[in-house]
Amino acid sequence: MAFTLNERETYFRDRVRCFIDEQIRPRQAEHERQSREGDRCDDPRGWRRRRGDPRSARG
Repeated sequence: MAFTLNERETYFRDRVRCFIDEQIRPRQAEHERQSREGDRCDDPRGWRRRRGDPRSARG
């Protein structure tokens, strides 16, 4: 079955790919290191430190 993506679908596909390339893949080694060392949830503030506290973005 062959199909093509419309402009909107292409936009979101490219946006997700960009997010993965810029935000996920660079942190993959850190994630694997934390997984080897133990529970990755021991310091949930680590995420807020990198991305900012999402609660502060609320209007």
